[in-house]
Amino acid sequence: MSLPSVVASLELVVLSAGGYCIACPSDQVDAMVTTPTSAPWGSLESLLGLDDLEPVKGAARQYLKIYRGREPVLISLPTPPHLITLDATAVYPLPVLVRQHCRLPGLVALGSLHQGWSQGADQWLLIFDFRQL
Repeated sequence: MSLPSVVASLELVVLSAGGYCIACPSDQVDAMVTTPTSAPWGSLESLLGLDDLEPVKGAARQYLKIYRGREPVLISLPTPPHLITLDATAVYPLPVLVRQHCRLPGLVALGSLHQGWSQGADQWLLIFDFRQL
């Protein structure tokens, strides 16, 4: 008798900014907002230290509502997000020493996007914990 195999997965909200694929666990996102009701906390690019990226011309920004502690904040996004499910075997946590010296705040893991979702060959996904920003 064989036991059923269990493959864990992670549901991620994927964002694009200047050629980077950035993601956070979906349980960190409360809502998507097209018209902000309060001033944004910051743009995705500025929060991750990617200020030198060129803004997308003519594109309306959207806003991701997350919580920092108990406070809801809005993050301005350059492109609409996507929801994906990634197998746990495709997620590679960063070693503690690398995380401590990384210049991208909140970066906790890398994920491999296989052909079929990404364009062309495998693409790396930067997985952030937005609560650490």
